[in-house]
Amino acid sequence: MKVTTARVSKSIKATIAASTVALSLISGSIVSWYISPLDEAQAVTPYQTLAQHQQSQARLKAQLAGVNSQLAKLITDLDDLVNNQIPAAEDAASQAQDAAAAAAQRAQEAADRLTAAQSDKTNLEQQLANTQASNNDAKDKVAALARNSFHGSNASKTMSVVTGSKSTSDFIHSMQSDAAVSRVEAKTASDSATELSTGKNRADRLTAIEQRISTLKAQADNESAAAQQASTDAQNKVSSLNTLRSQADEKSQQLSAQQASLQTAEAQEAAAVVQAQAQVEEYNRQLAAQAAAQAAAARRNRTTSQYTGNRGSSSANSPAPSYSAQYSGDYSVPGNCGATATSCYGHATGRTAVLGGAYPWSQCTWYAYNRRTALGLPVGSYMGNGMQWANTARRLGYVVNNTPHVGAVVVFQPGQAGADRTYGHVAVVERVNSNGTILISESGSGYNGRAGWRTIGNVGAYQYVHY
Repeated sequence: MKVTTARVSKSIKATIAASTVALSLISGSIVSWYISPLDEAQAVTPYQTLAQHQQSQARLKAQLAGVNSQLAKLITDLDDLVNNQIPAAEDAASQAQDAAAAAAQRAQEAADRLTAAQSDKTNLEQQLANTQASNNDAKDKVAALARNSFHGSNASKTMSVVTGSKSTSDFIHSMQSDAAVSRVEAKTASDSATELSTGKNRADRLTAIEQRISTLKAQADNESAAAQQASTDAQNKVSSLNTLRSQADEKSQQLSAQQASLQTAEAQEAAAVVQAQAQVEEYNRQLAAQAAAQAAAARRNRTTSQYTGNRGSSSANSPAPSYSAQYSGDYSVPGNCGATATSCYGHATGRTAVLGGAYPWSQCTWYAYNRRTALGLPVGSYMGNGMQWANTARRLGYVVNNTPHVGAVVVFQPGQAGADRTYGHVAVVERVNSNGTILISESGSGYNGRAGWRTIGNVGAYQYVHY
């Protein structure tokens, strides 16, 4: 069976394309139940040690003391899904996707080597055919030259001299003519021999290439099979991840329906925090879906633009809806600005597109831009580095203060709470907890397009961009 680049591209790329696109923004769940710094350039696992996991579980169970056992189990199960099982499945899926991509690359390289060898064989076969034709043509020319020489006037003179030349000069002239013919014949024979030698070398090389092709075919088939298996493994990992996400979504809905029955403030707080984390996890799923749609559109349009996306039904030129609570201190979420609005609450957003705007993919600014858009509280595409957002927002007329609220962008100065020491950091407030801490969601270069979360205290030390 002939293996070619086109065949590998079709068989491998078609089977892994969906998982590759989806996995490019697969979410990671990063949670800390204590105040801790975070280096923006590095992603951390939800529970870095078994001890942390056990401490978190014990703290949660203590908060749920006295709660109906069935409801308490629902809360702890949801917590385990969003903080343990799903992140582990995401890591496994990401690793499987990397393995599938590497296997596909190896298969493509093997196919390319095979194609190159087959091209060499075709070229050599043509050269051999040309050599044989040239050699046959040379033989024909020598034969014709000999016939013409010996049957022409010079040959007649030579034969006349041999049988009865009238003078010595006539004899010499005739013999010189015959010698010239011999020299032409000798040169032609030499050229023909060179061609025959070259052709023999090419024939030997052709034999070697044919043997190489046989080996390359086997390698290409093996690499293709390995790539197919790696793709299947990646798809299975994604399927397992989606199953866990569906379970989390179902449990989250069940908890929402029963949350009002919780009697203690501690239990209510615990359930609310887990629900907020589940909401960020759901947003991760939305990010992955948007990325998949964007990549599909790019393939259809044969473009590499990062910011091609589905703009939905909103018009970028539509007037922004009014926000009557702009100065009332009501920071209600979700907001009412469309994802493609070029102005919001009377302020220019500087928006260029959905899913990323002008910010580099997976940076903290990229995430804050997208998360705010999802909450209906968009910010501009040109707010600067993380540490610059508060000042830029003030110049644009946004409300900026030191009071956290759900949906606000929290601005970290360089080094603050583990923020990058050069560029600072931004995140989004997901919940203001009753103990004075806040739950934030964030991303960064080390998160690979994922959204994570953590809990921080000393909330008055940071600036918040509201609307």
